[in-house]
Amino acid sequence: ILYAYNMEEHSTFAFKLEGKHFIDIAVFKSQLYALVWNTKTKLYELIDQDFNVLLQDDDYSALAVSEQYLSIPRGEAVYLYQ
Repeated sequence: ILYAYNMEEHSTFAFKLEGKHFIDIAVFKSQLYALVWNTKTKLYELIDQDFNVLLQDDDYSALAVSEQYLSIPRGEAVYLYQ
């Protein structure tokens, strides 16, 4: 279980996932995102706080995040959310 607290909005989040290991978390536009390793599919996943899988790949470098953008490098491409 992963617990997070948004100090600006005084809100909390809790993630409980079976079969997934947390690697990194990020807050983007007041929403919590997590980069996880899925032990069943052997893929990295970017999930939102509602457990929706936004991206899935066998290779991730890192997350870069601010309140204005979320950047996910994948191979030679970079996915940028604004």
